[in-house]
Amino acid sequence: MRSQFRSLQRAARRAPHRATRPTTQQTSRGFSAASLWIDGAPCGASDGAWLDVRSPRDDGVFGALSDASADDAARAVGAARRVHDAGEWAADAAARAAALRFCARGLRDDLEAYAQIEAADCGKVLAEARGDIGYCADVLDYYARLLEERRTSAAVDPPPDGYFDAALSARIDTRPVGVVALVTPWNFPLMQAVLKLAPAVAAGCPLVLKPSPLASLTCVKFFAELLGPCAPRGAVNLLTGGPPSTPAARATEALTRDPRVALASFTGSGRGGAEVLKASAANLRPTSLELGGKGALLVLDDADVDAAADFAALGILQCSGQVCSATSRLLVHESLEEALLEKLLAKVDAVVVGDPLDEASTMGPVVSQAQRAKIEDAVAAAISTGGAELVSKPVDVDATGYYVAPAVLRNPRDDAPAWTEEIFGPVLCVRSFRDDADAVAAANASPYGLAHAVFTADRQRGDAAAAGLDAGVVWVNNNQLLWPSTPFGGAKRSGFGWEGGEAGLEEYQQRKTVISAPHGWHMGCYPGAA
Repeated sequence: MRSQFRSLQRAARRAPHRATRPTTQQTSRGFSAASLWIDGAPCGASDGAWLDVRSPRDDGVFGALSDASADDAARAVGAARRVHDAGEWAADAAARAAALRFCARGLRDDLEAYAQIEAADCGKVLAEARGDIGYCADVLDYYARLLEERRTSAAVDPPPDGYFDAALSARIDTRPVGVVALVTPWNFPLMQAVLKLAPAVAAGCPLVLKPSPLASLTCVKFFAELLGPCAPRGAVNLLTGGPPSTPAARATEALTRDPRVALASFTGSGRGGAEVLKASAANLRPTSLELGGKGALLVLDDADVDAAADFAALGILQCSGQVCSATSRLLVHESLEEALLEKLLAKVDAVVVGDPLDEASTMGPVVSQAQRAKIEDAVAAAISTGGAELVSKPVDVDATGYYVAPAVLRNPRDDAPAWTEEIFGPVLCVRSFRDDADAVAAANASPYGLAHAVFTADRQRGDAAAAGLDAGVVWVNNNQLLWPSTPFGGAKRSGFGWEGGEAGLEEYQQRKTVISAPHGWHMGCYPGAA
C-alpha cells in the first residue's frame, strides 16, 4: 500500500511546461495560461512557463496557469510600490470603498459560475462553494462599510492634571503600511484571498496576491473581471504558479524576500510559514501567519448529544476535512461516549463521497493525489501502530479522482501522529474523559492553538472551559461559525496575526502618535541668558 502511495506522490509532482514566449493558449474550459495580472493588465510569465490545472474530481486537465518568474514578482512589487509612493490610492477612500462594493456585486451576480469553478478546481461540493463565494461578497461589503465609517485618526486621553502646565493633546493617526504580499492556500481559494485583500484595499495598501497553484482559478477570474479593472494600474497584482507544483525559487521566494514589501501575510503550512518568516526577518518586516491546527471538540457530560454530533461531523467533513480550524480531535465525557458515537457514525456513514459538481454529493475529493496518499497513510498508520480502532464503515470511492473515505478512529495513543499531527483530511480521532479539567488539559496538550469547541448546557462551565483553552478562537455550543466582523487567528504554532473584523484591517495599518502643544509653549528645562 505504501509503495502505491509513493508512486501517486511521484505522479503528482509534474514539472511545469516551458514555452519560448508567454503563452496565451486557451484551454477547452476557457481559461488562459496568461493568468497573471501585473501593472493593470493580464499577461503570461516573462519566460513563458506555465502548468496544467488538474481537477481533483477526475484528474483531468481543465485549465492552465502561468508559472510566474522572479522577474514577474519584481515587476509586480515595483508596480505596487509606484502606487504607494504616489499616494493617490491611499488618499481616495471613496474609490477604494467603491471598488470593494463593485467586487461584491460582481460576485453575487456571477455566483454560480464562481462556485462551479471553485468546485472543479479544489474539489469542494457545490453547496460549500456557493457558501464560500457568498461569504466573499459579504466580506468585501463589510470592509467597504468599515472604510466608509471608520476614522483615520483617534483621540487619546489628555495627560493627568498637573502632569504638564499646558493643554497638551494627542491623537493616533493610521496610514497604509505599504506594499503587502499575500500568500494563500488552496482549501478556500477565493475566500482566503478576499480575507486578505479586502482589508488591504480598505487600508489603502497596494498588494501582490500569490495563491496556490493547486486551486487558484477563481482568483484569476476575480482579478481579470472585477478587482483588476476597478483598481488603478499597479494597485492590485496577481502571481500564479509556484510551489508545490513548481520550485519556490521562482515568484514566491522573490515576492516574500523583496525588501520593498512592507508586510507579508501568509496562510498555509508551518513549513511554508517558517520560510516566509525567515524572509521577513532579513528585512525586519512585520508578518502575519495563519498556520495549521489540531482543534479539539469537547463534549461535557450535560451537553446536547444531537447538537454535538452534528457539529462534530461539520468540524471534520467540511471541505473534505481540509480546514485549518477543523476539530479533528473529539473529547467526549465517558457517560456520553457511546450515545454520541452512535449518532456521529450515522452521520458519517451517510456521507455521499462523489463528484463535487453533482448536487447529490455531500463530500468531494481532496485537492491532489499527494494529499490523498498522505491521508490514507495516516489512517493506516493509526490503525497499525497507533493503537486506534477504525469505527466508521469503509466507503468505496472513485479511483479516477482524488477521493478518500471519511474515517473515525477511536482511542489512538497519546503519541500517535493521528492524534498529535494535522492530517488535513476527513479523519476524526475520538477519546473520552472524566472531568472538565482533564478535557481542557488534553485539548491543550498540542503544539497548535488555532480553534477549539466546547458543548455544555451550563454557560458558566462553557465560559470556564473557553477561558482555559489555549487557542485564538473558541466556539461554545457551535463549531466553525464566523462572519465578517469576527476576528480569526491562532496561538502557539498556529501562527499570529488576525483576519476578519477590525483586527483584520489593523494588520494593514501603520499607527502614528501625534502629540501637540500650544504655539510658543516650552518647558524651560535649559534656561539660558536673558
